[in-house]
Amino acid sequence: MYSLSSLSNLEKAVLNGLAGDHVSGTKLTLPTSNEEYGATISWKLSDETLLTNGVFAIVEADTKLTATATITVGETTVEYAVEMTVLKLTTYTVAAASKLEAGTVVKLVGTVEVVYSKYNNFYLKDATGNLLVYK
Repeated sequence: MYSLSSLSNLEKAVLNGLAGDHVSGTKLTLPTSNEEYGATISWKLSDETLLTNGVFAIVEADTKLTATATITVGETTVEYAVEMTVLKLTTYTVAAASKLEAGTVVKLVGTVEVVYSKYNNFYLKDATGNLLVYK
């Protein structure tokens, strides 16, 4: 049998780093087990459309999301709610986006100028420059 303090430690191990802000389009893997405690974990989201296949949806305004973890260890089951906010994307100019770190998720507004049909790549143009987008 697990004590309340050990379940509290399990909660910290499972939920650590999940609460808080997450940018639209970024990835998050919700854990489904914890080997140290022999726990199985299932999740219920307040809005299932906001996290699909481990990727946060693109939202137009910052959006609250509650993920409730049901954690089972042996005969003991507890529930914990994790509060998150899915943040809208920041819109960047082509010039500003080209200076960002690789892997940064952004929103760009521009005109598609040239499409390379063989590879499905294209140039996106705005008043600040052109950007080759690889698909």
